Amino acid sequence: MNPNNCEGKKPGSKLERVRFIVRLARDKMNHTPLSLYVGIDVSKTQLDVAVGQDRAPGSASNDGLGIGRTLQHLLELQLALIVV
Repeated sequence: MNPNNCEGKKPGSKLERVRFIVRLARDKMNHTPLSLYVGIDVSKTQLDVAVGQDRAPGSASNDGLGIGRTLQHLLELQLALIVV
């Protein structure tokens, strides 16, 4: 078996959850242009989240609970763009 082959959902499950967050957040965003942007750095164990230039960066665990909390926070902000 090729180790680079991504058969099944397990290897990409966290990435797919983050992609789901991005899609959901985009669906919920107000379509008026805003100047608040978010960057999310995804590692095996955590998400590092930067919101705008004036806010301190934060982090969350890269599991269901951490991703859910991050999603809830992002939905409250009505963001212009999320970069993962």
